[in-house]
Amino acid sequence: MISLYDKDNTGSIEFESFVVIMNQLSKEEDIDEEIKEVYKVFDRDDKGISAKELSSVMTSLMSLKAKHKNDKGITPNVDNEDDKVFDVITEQDAIDMIAESDMDGDGKLNFEEFARILMEKDEKPRNKYN
Repeated sequence: MISLYDKDNTGSIEFESFVVIMNQLSKEEDIDEEIKEVYKVFDRDDKGISAKELSSVMTSLMSLKAKHKNDKGITPNVDNEDDKVFDVITEQDAIDMIAESDMDGDGKLNFEEFARILMEKDEKPRNKYN
């Protein structure tokens, strides 16, 4: 990484460049910690995210979203996908979702696979998972 900022190839960098590098590393660590916390919500048995865990958590999250909208007095628009009361994510739905990202073929999402999914949504790479 230092070589990117070592413009005169002396093996050293300016202080301003050092600050930029440290800020980038700090942001990556914050993102890593956030992803780890989210992963723990899904991976309840610490053995990788199973279809049952994924289905349960996602259905719960959708239910909470619907409840939140209802509590705010927002009337669902049946023509708008985002305004549906909530969908139930079946175990088969979860199996299909996992299959798309399960690089090691164990039928579960490990941390790296999960992180890669989350980071795919970003327009530009931010850390080591993509």
